[in-house]
Amino acid sequence: MLNLVVALPSEAQPLIDAFGLSRQQQSQAFPVYQSADCCLVVSGIGRCHSAAATAWLAALNPVKNAAWVNIGIAGHKNKPVGSAFCAHSIEDMAVSRTWYPVQIASTLDSLALQTTDYPIINYGNNTLHDMEASGYVQIALKYSTAELVQCVKVISDNENSPASTIDKSKAQLLIGERIDEIRTYTNHLLTLAEELKPTDIQAMLSLFTAQWRFSVTQKRQLHRLLERHQLLLGDLDHLPGELTQLKSTSEALAWLHAGLSAIAFEPAT
Repeated sequence: MLNLVVALPSEAQPLIDAFGLSRQQQSQAFPVYQSADCCLVVSGIGRCHSAAATAWLAALNPVKNAAWVNIGIAGHKNKPVGSAFCAHSIEDMAVSRTWYPVQIASTLDSLALQTTDYPIINYGNNTLHDMEASGYVQIALKYSTAELVQCVKVISDNENSPASTIDKSKAQLLIGERIDEIRTYTNHLLTLAEELKPTDIQAMLSLFTAQWRFSVTQKRQLHRLLERHQLLLGDLDHLPGELTQLKSTSEALAWLHAGLSAIAFEPAT
């Protein structure tokens, strides 16, 4: 299953046409379009709307380890308008938190992406700018492995062509002109989804390493701690909900240690 999250109806229309999607009338919170193997939700502008729409789509289609892609327009200091990129990092500027999507084989070059609450006037050096990706990624990672949660952006504005020049027809045209590249990218992702059959531990490792940069030693510690959690509790389903409260690799490892201690000393009933 391929899940697409877009902000605007104008961005969605070329995707709806290309993937042969139909409107699902029972979806009332957000517009949802669907075929047998692809779902698309239109979130509206902003990271909070994007997060809510991603959660809504996941609830409508609870397919474990589905492929997810946030597709839309973004600004950049000097990349040509109409060029397409995937994101190798997604930084939420409001909360100073960064996610690192696992890069897959792709014909698209990758760039860092920053999500802000307001349109950017002063572009950062070699950085994509949008208003939705961080909201999407933090939710999608709860439902799939890091390899299968990706972000593709088409440049809509730069220093020579400001955001004030963008309208609905331009946004639709920009996405439409990159449909072939987007289809190639999503096909790669769907092939990877078929190949990946992660164990609970592998999936949880991906979830942790997508949110923080672990050293080689820390990754070994993380793997051992997750093995212990699974051994003692039978699964790791209790872990993802707490991750948003943690701010670093050391906090994450300490939290896992503390959880094991609590389990070990819990009195028998």
